[in-house]
Amino acid sequence: MFRQVWLVLSPFLVAFFVLYGNSWLQRRLARRIRDADELKRRLYDLLELTSEYWTAHTSATSPNSALEARILASKSIVAMECSEMARHSKRLKAWLLATEPHRADFMDAVTGGSFQQKSWSPDPQRVTRAATAIQQVVSALNRACEEARGRPGLRRERIQRGSAYR
Repeated sequence: MFRQVWLVLSPFLVAFFVLYGNSWLQRRLARRIRDADELKRRLYDLLELTSEYWTAHTSATSPNSALEARILASKSIVAMECSEMARHSKRLKAWLLATEPHRADFMDAVTGGSFQQKSWSPDPQRVTRAATAIQQVVSALNRACEEARGRPGLRRERIQRGSAYR
């Protein structure tokens, strides 16, 4: 009797555990993708602050001190979010390791040069460097998210077919 009941119930139990495990993995993946999107938003916000700072034409450094504080806070938040992503996701950790040179160049463009110095002067070249580096970082992050979703190159294939937004 027990064997017959077990034979009837076991497929349902297996199906339940498979569905539960799949939904758990999907929620976990969705959370990582949301974290990646939040990181991209913060990177763009930091780029905006950087461009505002390095293209300002003020002679006094005191008006820039509030902007400098915002840049430093954004920079530390981005660094913290990157380390959190590395702790929680193996695939995104690989992305972080691969983009280390670009992220370092971005951070140098943000706070390098005469940042927070009395001899400060506008430097639009830093904005260009930061924008170029952030483009590399965000592009690599998008590829890592596509791979994490299990669809590497899907967008590229759709672009080649002319249906990128379906």
